[in-house]
Amino acid sequence: FAFVDAGRDRTVCAGTDSIRIIGIINGATSSNDVTWSAIPNPSSWYPNNPRGDLIVGYYIPPSIINGGTATITMHANAEGTCPAVSDNMILTVRPNPTSTIAITGPNPICSGSSSSVTFTATPNTTVTYRINGGANQTIIVGPSGTTVLPTGILTTSTTYNIVSVTYTDPPACLQNINVS
Repeated sequence: FAFVDAGRDRTVCAGTDSIRIIGIINGATSSNDVTWSAIPNPSSWYPNNPRGDLIVGYYIPPSIINGGTATITMHANAEGTCPAVSDNMILTVRPNPTSTIAITGPNPICSGSSSSVTFTATPNTTVTYRINGGANQTIIVGPSGTTVLPTGILTTSTTYNIVSVTYTDPPACLQNINVS
């Protein structure tokens, strides 16, 4: 039984310019029969013509370098009684996560009252923020892309600042927003 394996699907952060891929073959197939292709940019490889190479690099094209997907295919020609085989690996490029903050409850409020702060961010991210320049705190923004935080009772002027946003699952793709 012959097979090829292009590797597990991969996710990288926006701006990543290339990835290294290690393919596996087994059975009657030899590495001389291996070719690679990708959509988009089928010819964006190092070495330039990766025929017969099990370890290759793929240059991520400008069309998806800030977010998108590519299908990378490892293919082995038929050899002897073994049929041609191929395997796909999906490369996902995550766009940079973003976040904003807004007062969604009363604003301004009287001392001794409360309000609500809404964090709007790329879905499935963790937002780091500070209240009045204090210690960093985090809040999870789920699939909806918004999370509401009750302020509690306020007695002084209060400022919320976003410090950074990252994807909750790896790779994090950290984006610093405001480090004041």
